[in-house]
Amino acid sequence: MTTGGHAYPWRIACRFQNRSGFVALDLDEDDLPVWQRDSLPKVRAALESGDFLALPDKYEIHEWAIMERFSNSQVRATWRDELLDAIHGAGAFCSFRNAIRRLGIEDDWFRYRQSEFEEIARVWLEAHDISFR
Repeated sequence: MTTGGHAYPWRIACRFQNRSGFVALDLDEDDLPVWQRDSLPKVRAALESGDFLALPDKYEIHEWAIMERFSNSQVRATWRDELLDAIHGAGAFCSFRNAIRRLGIEDDWFRYRQSEFEEIARVWLEAHDISFR
C-alpha cells in the first residue's frame, strides 16, 4: 500500500503498555521510511518485554457491523432500508458513505461511529483492568 509516496504495510499489530501509556507497532524495518528506523530497537525491546497488550484490531472492531447497527437504528423505514441495501454487495463502504451523504445524516453517522469506538475502548480497558484517564 502506498500513501503520499511512502510504502506502508497492510498489517500492523499494535500493543499498549498500561504503565507508560506507550503504544508500540510491530513492523518490519522494510515497511518503514528511513527516518523512522532509528526507533525500531526501542519498539522491538518493548514488544519483547511482555509488558504490552495487543490492542483491538480490525477483526475486533468490525466496522461493517457498526454500519449495520446504525442502519437498523434509523426510525424512518425508507432510510433504514436504503442503508441496509447499501451495505450489502460489492462496494458496501462506498455505497454506505454515499447513502448517508444523500440522506443528510453523515454527522449522525460519525457521532454514532465515535460512540461505538468509545464503547469498544471502554470494554477493552475494563477487560484489562485499566482505568480511563
